[in-house]
Amino acid sequence: MSRHFHLVGITHIDLAWKRGFAEMAELLEMSVVWLLDALERYPDFKYTLEQVAHYRALAPRRPDLVARLAPHFRSGRLEFAGGLASTLELNLPHAECLVRNQSLGLRWLRDTWGIAPATAYTVDTFGHPAQLPQVFRQFGFTHLLTSRGGGELPEDLFHARGLDGSTVLVACWHTYGAYVKPQNIAEIFYADWSTVDPLLDKAAALRGPGPYLVIPYTENEAPISRRAFDLAAARAHSHPDETWHVSTPADFFHALDASPRPLPTVSADLNPEFTGCFSNRIALRLRNRAIETLLLDAECAGASAATLDAAWWDLAHVQFHDVLTGSHPTPVYHEAMALLDRAEAAAHASLGCSPSAPLHVFNALPWPRREWLSLPNGYSLPFDLPACGSVPFTPQSSAILENEF
Repeated sequence: MSRHFHLVGITHIDLAWKRGFAEMAELLEMSVVWLLDALERYPDFKYTLEQVAHYRALAPRRPDLVARLAPHFRSGRLEFAGGLASTLELNLPHAECLVRNQSLGLRWLRDTWGIAPATAYTVDTFGHPAQLPQVFRQFGFTHLLTSRGGGELPEDLFHARGLDGSTVLVACWHTYGAYVKPQNIAEIFYADWSTVDPLLDKAAALRGPGPYLVIPYTENEAPISRRAFDLAAARAHSHPDETWHVSTPADFFHALDASPRPLPTVSADLNPEFTGCFSNRIALRLRNRAIETLLLDAECAGASAATLDAAWWDLAHVQFHDVLTGSHPTPVYHEAMALLDRAEAAAHASLGCSPSAPLHVFNALPWPRREWLSLPNGYSLPFDLPACGSVPFTPQSSAILENEF
């Protein structure tokens, strides 16, 4: 019986990390130029893209490149995995930030290329909170491609069950756990031919029942190489018991769904010890918490979604996992803080546009509160506020009526 290997090429380019946002955008542009050349020269070539914020920034600079990518999505030779605006750090931001991040990215992909990603994607992020299956299922995802698992996770393919019982089928590589058995996934982070050449032998050593996911993975300055794809074509000729497919994540998961093999179900808390970088640049994370709360408060106050879109895009850049965790040089830190300043100004501008009378007093916290509020006319009054709710106030009247949010 033939063993089926799915070769899925992925390049992860940071929004910012060792270099600033503009310099990383230039690297992304160079990568897209090379990728388009490969797609147009080699009809069997497929590849996977990620992080919508890159392409949103690319569109006004190079609309020609964005237009040239479109037919390759339609033909199935390109897949946009996940559709997140950025692969944000998931341990630190408010859970609603994941929802906004995902919503922004999906909307841009729909409006720009008319596509809807088939696979959720959190590769290279540190956090894997147990609520992820619930969130992803509500966006229509049933499969998740990820990395950096932790704990005592022994498998690389499994169902992850969330807090509400929702499940997603997960392919996870590059784990921090000491007990993982790489039975089904082979991945190599390559920078040149010498580092990518062992990948196929690593894949052939897998002893799971298949299908197998084989990932030539590169980041940032390392260019995309056809080397692994050429080696796979040669190996397919020399090993008649192996079938090699140039694939996308959706292709692999489709083959996995068609397989009768049983898979274990584990807790979706995939990195319970919070392995990652969380101690650097505390001021950035404190500022992020204040601004994300302010944006959510502005939404509670009835701010138009369109007026806050730009602020949420700024927050998506700041919450990118290698920015929010603080593992970057000082110039990147200052860039991130400036983005937070801009988001704060947008939130305050939105809040300042509310009518002067009547007033609504909002409580964005998930518990009831009694607070004294200073009104614009100089008076202070007590308000009993329901959890995640509001009360109306008309200055000409002393009545306070509860209104469930």
